[in-house]
Amino acid sequence: MRKCDTEGIRPHYIADDGCADVRGDAAAEDVAVGLLGLLERSVFAIITFMNLKLSLVVLCGTFAAVAFGNTIYVSPEGAGNKDGTSPDNAYAGLFCVMGKNQTCKASEGDTIKLLPGTYTETPVSSELYALKGLKDVIVEGDTANPANVVFDGKGSSVRFFGLGSQAGLTVRGATFKNTNSGNNYEAFYVSDSTLHLEDCVFSAITNTAANGAALYLADHDSIAEIRRCSFTDCASTTGSGGAIARKEGTSNIYRVYDCGFTNCCAVNAGALQGPGVVDGCSFSNCQKIGTSSNGGGAIWSDRTDYEIEIRGCTFIDCLSYKPGGALWLPACAHVTDCTFENCVSTGESGGAAYGGVAYTNCVFRNCTSGVSKPGGALYLTATGAEVIDCTFENCMTSGSNPKSGAIYSNSSLTMKGGVVDNCGVNNPSGTPYGSAVYVSGSATIEDIEFKNCTASGGLLCLNTSGSITRCQFHDCSVADGSSGCAIRLRGGTVSVAGCSFVALTASRGAGIQTAADLTKLDVRDCLFAGCVSTTGNGGAAMEVGATTFNVDNCTFANCRITGNSNDYADPLEATKSGGTLTANNCIFWGNWRTVGTPQLRSVYVRAGSGTLSHSAYDGMRSSNTPTISECEVIAACPFVQDGSWEGDVFTPGDYTLAKKVADGQGGRIDNPCLGAGVKLDWMTADTKDLAGNPRLRENELVDLGCYEYFQQVTGFSVFVR
Repeated sequence: MRKCDTEGIRPHYIADDGCADVRGDAAAEDVAVGLLGLLERSVFAIITFMNLKLSLVVLCGTFAAVAFGNTIYVSPEGAGNKDGTSPDNAYAGLFCVMGKNQTCKASEGDTIKLLPGTYTETPVSSELYALKGLKDVIVEGDTANPANVVFDGKGSSVRFFGLGSQAGLTVRGATFKNTNSGNNYEAFYVSDSTLHLEDCVFSAITNTAANGAALYLADHDSIAEIRRCSFTDCASTTGSGGAIARKEGTSNIYRVYDCGFTNCCAVNAGALQGPGVVDGCSFSNCQKIGTSSNGGGAIWSDRTDYEIEIRGCTFIDCLSYKPGGALWLPACAHVTDCTFENCVSTGESGGAAYGGVAYTNCVFRNCTSGVSKPGGALYLTATGAEVIDCTFENCMTSGSNPKSGAIYSNSSLTMKGGVVDNCGVNNPSGTPYGSAVYVSGSATIEDIEFKNCTASGGLLCLNTSGSITRCQFHDCSVADGSSGCAIRLRGGTVSVAGCSFVALTASRGAGIQTAADLTKLDVRDCLFAGCVSTTGNGGAAMEVGATTFNVDNCTFANCRITGNSNDYADPLEATKSGGTLTANNCIFWGNWRTVGTPQLRSVYVRAGSGTLSHSAYDGMRSSNTPTISECEVIAACPFVQDGSWEGDVFTPGDYTLAKKVADGQGGRIDNPCLGAGVKLDWMTADTKDLAGNPRLRENELVDLGCYEYFQQVTGFSVFVR
């Protein structure tokens, strides 16, 4: 074989067919030719210079061979002449190849093959292997079964690898276990260098004096990428990051892909402190230990120089006494496609997560915050936080003056899409607000389904201005006899549009209730059905105090006042002294006060003034009524199907409008609610009713209630007047 040699470059021997084994020893000369023969026989050759190194790439058909670096073989005991040239002549241990204070036998670009066995070498000053300055070095064991290549710290203070001086190392297919370091020694230490970990196992790695038991990134410009590794029983008992940590205040970064973390713990960040990307990972029973410092049962980070992304991860049974049972994140963090189950903050807020700016397509199940601490699942601090297409199931808080079993936001929030199911407050006391979702700042809430929840002070509470659009609230009740089951409002200007409120129970205001006077409330295209006031002291569907209170195209059906004989509870009640209620295009049907002498009820103006126009109702109280203009008194159900009560069980009807209704004499007449409305200023060609159908047609006639009438014809729908 001839050497392909250039000054300053190590020789690489190339077989004469250009595609055979690439070898690094002179023994292969008899089967190779020089560079000239190679160029004559190959399809083409590309020679590139990078970092003053020569890489020769030979392409033969579809096969490519890269001649770059040597292969060195290592086994625990060594073999043959122990020169590392082959498995039969493996070096005895990795220490003699790249041990601390040893002359490194590896060169840039070399691959060190680790043969099966357990490596239990004696470290120098607690450090075994060191790599300084060399790049592109690979240490490779068994990627299919890392348990075949084991580095055993034997319960002592051991650093397996230390990197520095811009080194570059990849470690694949090995197991690292049984360390108990008390002298700032982590399993891997990276300073001003780059590390790749692939298909490795870390087990029973403990650090009692520093951060990051398995891996620590120190200083600036350190980079680590970890793929398909598992970390079990890793602990940093006095620092951050039970498995991995980085030096705070530096620009270093690490990314983790498809890894598993089990039973990891630390004072901060049970598993990871300060990551950049976490993708496709699982975290099980990871804990922030102790009651001091910060939180994050699985992940903690306060870095704001990098947009942290956590994607496609699962967090199961993670725990923190401090905020964030699983996550404690800065305002720049995005969390996507993640699942949180049984995560708990035992003494603080955010049973699953504290902080972060955006959560998308996530599931939160059985998460709990501390007693009297808000945010059973999420506690958000960022201005403009977003929660998109997320599901919250069985998430709870508890105690005195509690808020938000699902989400607490202490700033503005946009929440779109998703489900809040059986979330609320356990054993509430005091003055609760927003038992499922509480928003301190401005809010945009759209397309959320709230169901089967136990409310206390409203499932959804807005502290100031906001909008609530196309949301569903059904089969919910209050836990403590408080007011406001679905929505509780505390100030500002609020709009509620295209929402349904069905089978809700509260002392009063089962649909919407105000805890303080609002500047303005607009309620449009909403359905209130089967809403119950259990005390008779306030509106069954809405009890609202607002300077300006507008109710347009809403349907109130089958609501009940079941409490004492106080004559305060109609479906719709206005309570603001000096306020003005204006209701247009509404339907009131089958809303009964059941105590005393049963009476049909519609609108109660307790204070201020009120006007009801272009609406239909079947009964009205005798006093404190609104001024009535161009309204229809109806005697027959205007809907396709009426709702019904069997004791305390409510079955909703089909509240779309029927074309014909009973005339009381066995015949049928046109539904008086069709076309009886008036076009309002907010109606445009794009305006939709509760079902998403156009509110206006060419003739600009408007039906009463939350639905426009349409007739279903095979294959398409036809709107009919």
